[in-house]
Amino acid sequence: RSCLVMAGSRADWLFAVLAVGMVGQATLLAAQLAGRPAAESPPDPDPIPKIATVSREAFRRHAVAGTPVVVSDGVAGSPDFALAGWTCDRFAKEFPQAQMYSEYGKLNELSERFADRVTKWVSKRSNKDVLDLLHDLVDESQRLKPRSTPTDNDSDRLAAVEAEMVALADAARPEVAEIRRSGTRFGGGGIDNFPPDEYPGLNRLIRWLQEIKLGDAGWTSELIPQVEDFAEARGGAVGDAPAFGPYYWDFKSSHRPQPDDVVAKFKSLVSPLYFLSTTQENVERIQRNVELWFGAVNGSGALGHMDPHCDGTLSIQLAGTKRWRLSPPPFFAPKSHKQRRDEDWLTDGSYTHFTDNGGQWAPTLQVVLQPGEVLYFPPGYIHETMSVGDECTASLTLQFSDPFPAGYYRKLLPTISRTGTIHECWGPIKAMATVMSLPPAMLKATRTGIVDGKRVRNTAARIASKIDSDGDGVISATEMTDFLRQANARDRVSTEDALGYHDTNGDGVLTTAEFVEGFAEWVENEASIYKGYTAGRGGKQRGGGNARGDDDEEDVEDDDPDEDQDEDEDQDEDREDTGGDEGDRDEL
Repeated sequence: RSCLVMAGSRADWLFAVLAVGMVGQATLLAAQLAGRPAAESPPDPDPIPKIATVSREAFRRHAVAGTPVVVSDGVAGSPDFALAGWTCDRFAKEFPQAQMYSEYGKLNELSERFADRVTKWVSKRSNKDVLDLLHDLVDESQRLKPRSTPTDNDSDRLAAVEAEMVALADAARPEVAEIRRSGTRFGGGGIDNFPPDEYPGLNRLIRWLQEIKLGDAGWTSELIPQVEDFAEARGGAVGDAPAFGPYYWDFKSSHRPQPDDVVAKFKSLVSPLYFLSTTQENVERIQRNVELWFGAVNGSGALGHMDPHCDGTLSIQLAGTKRWRLSPPPFFAPKSHKQRRDEDWLTDGSYTHFTDNGGQWAPTLQVVLQPGEVLYFPPGYIHETMSVGDECTASLTLQFSDPFPAGYYRKLLPTISRTGTIHECWGPIKAMATVMSLPPAMLKATRTGIVDGKRVRNTAARIASKIDSDGDGVISATEMTDFLRQANARDRVSTEDALGYHDTNGDGVLTTAEFVEGFAEWVENEASIYKGYTAGRGGKQRGGGNARGDDDEEDVEDDDPDEDQDEDEDQDEDREDTGGDEGDRDEL
């Protein structure tokens, strides 16, 4: 009530309601910011707030801050959104030849097993022919596919399957011959060995086991079980995780290409919702990153996982009802080292990987989406979905670049910068924090773990004074734009993102003091990562790169540690006078 009384405008009232409704979420985030793990035995998930008739500016504040929210009139308020009300049956009717795939379930496991076997076959590590390999798995896949149970009276269908299998295998043989002729070697198994632009025949052959056409009968009501490893991982605090896998129709993966006419038709149906920016860049980003998820009645869905992308995500519920459970990235102590780039937390069957102590994952947020509702959540959030009800669920998921979650990255910097799954976001964070103007001495501090807080802030203050050209202590959008242009950094960081990252109190005004702290915090955090990394390796660092393994090409000029600090700072200032070129070369 106090929050509501204090709220003076409609927008302030909205954010006051959100603050009141996310107590558990705020507790976890506060614990992260305070540098300590969240309390044991967390409370039941909080409901994600639902809002309506939200302005673009109000949604921008949500997205920049990374606050999960549901826009209840997201579809109804967007008259140009052509997919409103589309059901699973409507998609099957409009796109009968489109290829979707069974995700997380046993069909997915079969496809991965076959990919491993094909890798051995093309490398001459297996004496079996590809058709023999297929025969080992195809009967099992046909039993799992909807309405595809082999019977004595199903000879025509099985003959068609056999003919298609032979045709696909024959189409792949020339590629195999070329691989063997050239002596190409593969580091491991998996579909990633055979991208469609290089090996279209092998890629298509492997995907075939997992593929289901939208026009196939039965998929809207029949369930494909999760693999046993995933089933064993469900339990404890997770409890009622989905027991069956969803269907996935992908428009953004180069490993799962769709026919050109299907892509063109579908893109014509997708447009930004009313609260999103309609710049050409944003529209193209949205249409380029579309995924469709279908859930055959109650109990199917995606197991808890973290995605690797850096933009915010929207999930648009088109038909049926779906439960979402989410939580922020797992806590990392500020003095710990980062994960390796390949040490990700994508779903591998164990919910215990989502905690810092091996315990069961405990979601902090939950919502059941109704048709027409839209869920927003930021990068790095662990999320799980499950269809609830007797209707096939259809939802569209996409990422958008504007607005960017700049403030969210600043608030959770210690955790985000140590989470390997989203390592692609480390570069954009560095660009926002340093505005591409990191002097060599500061870069050296991040690589040695030796940092002088006063010196870092003095350097940041000089950069801030250059940005603040009128000297009023406030960095305006015009001043930031001019500085980034002079530093040749506009293609690496936008004015809006730089302001959003450093405006820590979210009042829309960036002071030079806020910039100084944001710059210094990034440098000190990187140095802390280095210390944690070398401590974990007995004080030794691998190779010649920094603690992240970024291997910046620019060599850092050594400073004499015995030189007077003021002289060092003068040298730093001379380097900064280049307009950020040193930082540009280092980043590039």
